[in-house]
Amino acid sequence: MSEKYNTAKSQYSASLSSFSSCLSWLNSVASMYSNGISINKDQIDNEIKVKLTEQTNLMQINKKIIDQYEGECRYYTLCLINYPSKDYYMYYQVAGGSLELYESFVDCVKREVFEETKLDLKDFHFIAYNEGFRIFPDCPDCEIMFKTAIYLTITDEIPQLTEPDRNSAWEAYTINEFKNLKVTDSLRLKESAIIEAINSKFRNHRKRKIEINHESQKQVKIDPEELNEPEYTTSSPSLLQYLITTENFGLLAFDVKVNRGDHSIDIIITYKQKLIFIQCKNTETPIPVQIVRVFESAISRFASDSLGIIMYNSEKLKEKGKFATLKAKQWAHISKRNIKFCNKDQFVEIIKEFYKSDNDDYIKLVDYKADRFNIVSLLGENVSIGRIIFLFITFKTIDLHTMSKLFDEQTQELAKLNGLLSTFHSYVNAINGNNNHCTSYMKIALKIQLKELEEFDFKHYKNEFKTSKEKIMRIINRKLDPELVKMKEEYQFYSASNKIYQEDHRYEDVKIFNKFLVDKYEKDYIDRKVNEIESLTPYKVIFVNPSLETTIDHKKRQNRKSKKCLIQYLRDLYDFYQTGIDVIYNEYIMFKNENVLCKDCLKFSQCKKNCDFSSYESLFEQLL
Repeated sequence: MSEKYNTAKSQYSASLSSFSSCLSWLNSVASMYSNGISINKDQIDNEIKVKLTEQTNLMQINKKIIDQYEGECRYYTLCLINYPSKDYYMYYQVAGGSLELYESFVDCVKREVFEETKLDLKDFHFIAYNEGFRIFPDCPDCEIMFKTAIYLTITDEIPQLTEPDRNSAWEAYTINEFKNLKVTDSLRLKESAIIEAINSKFRNHRKRKIEINHESQKQVKIDPEELNEPEYTTSSPSLLQYLITTENFGLLAFDVKVNRGDHSIDIIITYKQKLIFIQCKNTETPIPVQIVRVFESAISRFASDSLGIIMYNSEKLKEKGKFATLKAKQWAHISKRNIKFCNKDQFVEIIKEFYKSDNDDYIKLVDYKADRFNIVSLLGENVSIGRIIFLFITFKTIDLHTMSKLFDEQTQELAKLNGLLSTFHSYVNAINGNNNHCTSYMKIALKIQLKELEEFDFKHYKNEFKTSKEKIMRIINRKLDPELVKMKEEYQFYSASNKIYQEDHRYEDVKIFNKFLVDKYEKDYIDRKVNEIESLTPYKVIFVNPSLETTIDHKKRQNRKSKKCLIQYLRDLYDFYQTGIDVIYNEYIMFKNENVLCKDCLKFSQCKKNCDFSSYESLFEQLL
């Protein structure tokens, strides 16, 4: 299924690129003919139009396949409880609450949803009950019986934050994201029933058809007088069509979609053979992160050098300057796609700024390899360059030393040379202090696309070493992390950084059993290795579990008054978690930890105590 979807995305992107090239060719032919160059214009135009028709048909076929799969994408709407005295503090929850006197479950659902989201919804579908006994915060001395009813509804409306002092803003999460969130017990225990109910409802839910005006795949000409319409807004196609056909800017619209409310792409334009996608929003409230996430998904099927613009109506905003939520801005900023926010006055400047480097004269070398390399101040042997760009900048007076310095600065972060490798190696080595680990780190770094390396500012990092090595490691990890996860199967290495992953039941379980380990370094080692494994296999749970006998013996040897060995408590604890593990998790690995490692082993140094380190290492090597 995923292979068919990925193939359709790839073919759609290729067809769209060919389509864009054809449009540029038509413009070039018209320009050549108008400037007196002798060409058979009609014949060339006809050949290009045949190619356009062919690519249009291919795009339509693949678009149907893509829409079919993306139409199956499900989103949960959740918020984080941030009120310390509230039940399930710092857990993710759905809208809900307690029954009032003589109130039915359905009436309670409608009331709570409206109070917490301002959505007046009528159509709810029952999923399941979750009932049992538990301790509540307002009654900590005894267990109280509870019964929770779980319902679902399907809506395109966006919920509002009505209780900012009690929970965070409502956000959309996919089913896969939901599985890794720290959610309330009812949602976790009934996860399979919830997912099945959602899938069933979506299969029967009538999907809204999105019509595309394919006749608009041509240059749009607009009368500037239309801009004086009093009802004119940023979302109106007339303004955008006028902006993108500004002759002196060289923009061309080849797909204008006038549908609204589809969270997709409204307008596609070309500029210097690059694609620009526009989503128009005409709302009074800030743009939520859900819009950015769906827009990012929509443009992810296209080339990575494309630009995505979310255009808002600044005149309609209730609060001036608050065009997007903080989370939406952060999502756009860290996205691997190029996503910008702007209003109608900033539109042209945003595009000029983004593609300003294309105005310079340059020489580009791609996938260049040589035994020796010597250009200006760049020297190297056995050089392999992913991409290097030399900019030609005109100066009135310039000497050789200045020119060498200029090229050195321009290419320092672009060329994959031995010098760059050595520089990056030394910086990472200064952080984690181990050559072997650093070498593995570099092997991974060199496999990352050059776009990632361009973002590194090594001089900035070098200065930062004086204050905080941990901060630098976090910065590097943040840029490399997506590729690190993919590469760990090929390159085994041990990161010196503290990665932060979503915490759920599996980590709580590890912490409970891991507290019985004797050595602090051993605890750190186990936690680090579990994190590495779980980042590769998110649905495989690793339990670090000393045997009951080992734990009892350890407690007895401690012989502390404040830490008495409660044997029955330990037996109940082990029985409880063994039962819970079997119920909650379909797949897990139990790691019996009976050996204690010395601190030298845990730091990968020469062992002086003949520890059984191989038993640990062999297990983790198999899992990695």
